[in-house]
Amino acid sequence: MIKFKGRSTLKQYMKDKPVKRGYKGWMLCDSSGYNLKFEVNTGKKKGTVEAGLGGRVVLDLLICFLKIC
Repeated sequence: MIKFKGRSTLKQYMKDKPVKRGYKGWMLCDSSGYNLKFEVNTGKKKGTVEAGLGGRVVLDLLICFLKIC
């Protein structure tokens, strides 16, 4: 969660987190911690419903590394 206090349609609220309001994002990092890809949650995407949110995020982050793109 990336803390943000302004107005935005992408802002999320999670009551059980230390940072309650902000942007939700995911990072793909290598073993040394270097960021390879970053994605901000933009809401529901049409199409792939069968994988769920976690599966969709993993596939979106890994798609270029799997040589599918």
